[in-house]
Amino acid sequence: MPTNAADSAQLKFIVWMLGSARRARFFRAITAGARWSKMGGVDNETRHLPRQAGRGTIRTRIYRPKEATEPLPIVVFYHGGGQIAGMPEHGHLTYQRLMETRPCVIVAPAYQLALDAPYPAGLNDCYNALLWAQSNAAEIGGDPTRIVIAGESAGGGLALGVALRARAEGRVKPAFQMPFYPMIDDRRDTWTDIGTLPNAWTAHHNKMAWDMILRGVAPVPDEAAPGRATDVAGLPPTLSFIGDQDVFLDQTQSMMKRLEDADVPVTFEVFKDAFHGHEVLATDTQKAADMTAFFKQGFAQMMDRYCAS
Repeated sequence: MPTNAADSAQLKFIVWMLGSARRARFFRAITAGARWSKMGGVDNETRHLPRQAGRGTIRTRIYRPKEATEPLPIVVFYHGGGQIAGMPEHGHLTYQRLMETRPCVIVAPAYQLALDAPYPAGLNDCYNALLWAQSNAAEIGGDPTRIVIAGESAGGGLALGVALRARAEGRVKPAFQMPFYPMIDDRRDTWTDIGTLPNAWTAHHNKMAWDMILRGVAPVPDEAAPGRATDVAGLPPTLSFIGDQDVFLDQTQSMMKRLEDADVPVTFEVFKDAFHGHEVLATDTQKAADMTAFFKQGFAQMMDRYCAS
């Protein structure tokens, strides 16, 4: 039996997810990840980073091209899964694509999920990983002056939240950010109506996830739900994309417009007939190939412009 409000919320969420075959399949999909493969030509290790606030450590995966001989830019990457599921290993396909495009070190923390601890636990872990990467760059073959923050879905939202905190504290300045189809706003009127598309992250999933993330949080800070932020001046140059069959479409377009209006350089594309996570969930389609080509080309251009040696 649940012993407190957090336990009750977790139980309610799990019962709801497993209450139908379709939701159970989707939950398994986001938990298992789109693809978890071995990465050729890459050294990888697991570190346990000390938390700057609170107890325990942050299990973090670090990847570096084997042939690298000099300090590389660092990409601190936050995994997706609605902040309720997922792990850094699920991003192997994306990490491989990034490192093949431009050599870099990937630092991917297994931040605390909202099923275990609500905001700010997960965001704290993500920000701590960024600070750790800057302070320990030489140890992992990275360059502390060339750090990028990135993430997919919930990870994209966390990247934007980290960017807001980094701007406020001034301890680290990311060279650029890559929030791909980010989950950034808890307010229902910002969610795009996509109906009940199969295998999609829907409004139902979104409500349950945000209820877990923000339980007991009021008022909601901008860094917890970056779509609420009205002052986005000074955030890092931004690369992003999304499909037009994504519940996050409207809020993402709104954020990209606000960034542009604040004179933040933005490279952004909306892909027609593409669903949430299309490029990693449907890798054998032309649409996925188009999306992958866009973000690889954009990543190369951003690296050459903002992270040149």
